[in-house]
Amino acid sequence: MKKIISGFLSLLCCSGLLFSSGLLFSSGLYAQNKLELLNEPALESQLASKSVLLNMIAHDGGYIAVGERGHIIDWKTPEQWSQFAVPVSVTITDVSKLANGDLVAVGHDAVILLFKQESQEWIKVFDGYSLTDLLITSLGKQIEAQELRLESLPPDASKYDEEYYLEDLQFALEDAQKEKEAGPNKPLLSVITADNGTVFATGAYGTLLQSKDNGQTWEFINNRVDNESKFHLNAITKDANGNLFIVGENAVAAKSSDNGESWERMDLSYNGSFFGIEASPNSDHLVAFGLQGHIAVSDDSGENWVLLPKSLSISFLGGTIDENGTAYLVGHGGLILTFPLTNPENQSIYKHPSGSTFASVMLTSDKQLVLAGQLGIKRWTIGN
Repeated sequence: MKKIISGFLSLLCCSGLLFSSGLLFSSGLYAQNKLELLNEPALESQLASKSVLLNMIAHDGGYIAVGERGHIIDWKTPEQWSQFAVPVSVTITDVSKLANGDLVAVGHDAVILLFKQESQEWIKVFDGYSLTDLLITSLGKQIEAQELRLESLPPDASKYDEEYYLEDLQFALEDAQKEKEAGPNKPLLSVITADNGTVFATGAYGTLLQSKDNGQTWEFINNRVDNESKFHLNAITKDANGNLFIVGENAVAAKSSDNGESWERMDLSYNGSFFGIEASPNSDHLVAFGLQGHIAVSDDSGENWVLLPKSLSISFLGGTIDENGTAYLVGHGGLILTFPLTNPENQSIYKHPSGSTFASVMLTSDKQLVLAGQLGIKRWTIGN
C-alpha cells in the first residue's frame, strides 16, 4: 500500500489548507485518537466561517460549506451565518444534495454524514472502520472465488498467474486486517448524486463507494474503475446529460454513461494528477484541472480532450462553470483564472487581495464570486 498522500492532499497541506495525511500508523494511541475524532462532536466556534473551508454547495439562498475540524456552516453573508452541530471532529472535504432533498458530506477517515431535512441534524452513517469491514469482506469473497478457480483448472494447466493473483489478494487481506487494528487511513474526497438517485463517493487509494438508499448504507465498488495501482480518486461530478466523471492521481480519469454501473477510462492528454472536474450546466463542455496549472477541456462530454497551454504554474484546486459557459478556476496565491469554454485560450487572470489559497468557488446571481479556502468564505467582485 502506498504510504504517501496524494498531490491534492499534500498541496493543501503546503498551502495551509490542512489535511491529515491518513498515513498508516501501527500504534494503538493513533487508532485511539482516530476513534475519538470520529466520535467527538465538532466544537462550536465564532471563527468557523473564517477557518479552513474546502468545499461548498448552493443551498436555501446561501451556501453550505465544509472544512477542517468537522466544521459545516450555513453561510449567507459575512454577518449572517451559522454553524451546524456535527457529530465528528475530522476534516470534512465535500458536500452534495441527495435525491430526497437531504444532504450528504464526506471527509477524513472515510466519514460519511447525512443531514436530515426533517430533523435538521447531521448524523454519522459510515466511517473508516465500516470501510475496512467492507474491504475485508470483499477480499474474503475474492480469495474464496480464486481458490475455487484454481481447483477447477486442469492438472496440466499453467497456474502461475492465477496463484500470483491469489497471493496478491491474500496480502491485501492482511493489510486490511492490520488497517482495522491501526485505525482508518482513507480520506473520502468527493461525493455526487447520479440522476437515478445513486450516490457515489471517491477517495484515497482508489476508494469508490456507492449507496442506493440515499446514503443510509454503502457498498465497495472499487473494481468498476480500471485502477489497478489504486491511485487516488480526487473528484467526481456529473454533466447535464447525467454522465458521471472521475479524475484523480497519475492520469486516472473515467466516465460512466449508465449511472455508475460501468466505467470507461478517458485520456486527458496529461500523465499527472487532476484535482477537480466541472461540467457546464447546459452544454457538453467539461474542464478538468490540477497539478502545476494543467487544464484539459472537452466539448463532447469527455469523448475527446485538449490540454491547454499553461498560463499559470499554480495548482488549481476548485472551479465552477456559469450558465454562459465561462469557467472559473481557483488555487494558490489568491489567483483566479477565467475563460470561455468555446475559446479556452482566451484567458483572464485575477488576484484576490488576500493572496490566500482557495479550494472552491461559486457565483452569485449578480456575478460576485463566493470563495472558500484558507481563510474561510469570502465574497468578491472581480477587479475590486
